[in-house]
Amino acid sequence: DVLYTICNPCGPVQRIVIFRKNGVQAMVEYPSLPAQRAKASLNGADIYSGCCTLKIEYAK
Repeated sequence: DVLYTICNPCGPVQRIVIFRKNGVQAMVEYPSLPAQRAKASLNGADIYSGCCTLKIEYAK
């Protein structure tokens, strides 16, 4: 729910998959243009004030 709340303003979230590997990682799937917008606006943002900093990368 937290990831959806953070990611949804960038565009329609198609799905979210959470992995517990090397800490916690998640894949958030968007259509192409909202994905670009999400990467630009969310990379380096904190989920909570001063912690849980997001590192956004495109899936390989």
